[in-house]
Amino acid sequence: MGSQKSFKQEGYRLPEGLVEGIGAIIASLFPTGRGRSPGGLPPLSWRWAMARVLSVIDAISIWSGNLVSAINPIVVALVVYEIVRRFVFNAPTIWANEATVYLSALAYLLGGAYSHYYKAHVRVDILYVKCPPRTRALLDVITFFFTFLYLGALIWIGSVYAWESIKVLEKTGSPWNPPVYPLKIAIPLGATLLLLQSIANFVRDLTFLVRGHSR
Repeated sequence: MGSQKSFKQEGYRLPEGLVEGIGAIIASLFPTGRGRSPGGLPPLSWRWAMARVLSVIDAISIWSGNLVSAINPIVVALVVYEIVRRFVFNAPTIWANEATVYLSALAYLLGGAYSHYYKAHVRVDILYVKCPPRTRALLDVITFFFTFLYLGALIWIGSVYAWESIKVLEKTGSPWNPPVYPLKIAIPLGATLLLLQSIANFVRDLTFLVRGHSR
């Protein structure tokens, strides 16, 4: 209770459903008593465990999106600052423009899972929205396999590039010369988050396609 109170006082908020989902999964792996898990949880079942896993993935995607959303006001502030310095005081910085590109790239790379959770990525809506729900689910299932191949390659190749960058502590080489390896680490990390959310969406789409239940 004390730790929860301190979290609220500091304004920190844990991802909704993340702790509960992880706890439920762990509890389901170590059942006690007659078919019940610790804390009176229901007996372990494949569907129940899968629902817990999907809820954890969703919570991670939402949390990562909320985290990187804090970058946007920083980028806006940097742009305004650079404009004032450049056009009012005739004293441009050597770092503000590059910092905005750096931070924007970071938000783009790590915000994909959040967008995918809300199905906000660009698609051919003029055709997609006119299809019945099951047809849309079928299209999503088909496109998942292409997404899986693309993200798998991005994770593999991005990890290689990130590791090579880490080994030499690579920098941009610009006058400001910030380290570039954190940005390269974000490539496989963001792709992994996006792949996890893609798998979660795929499971729901496939379930809806086969069983007709609401996604």
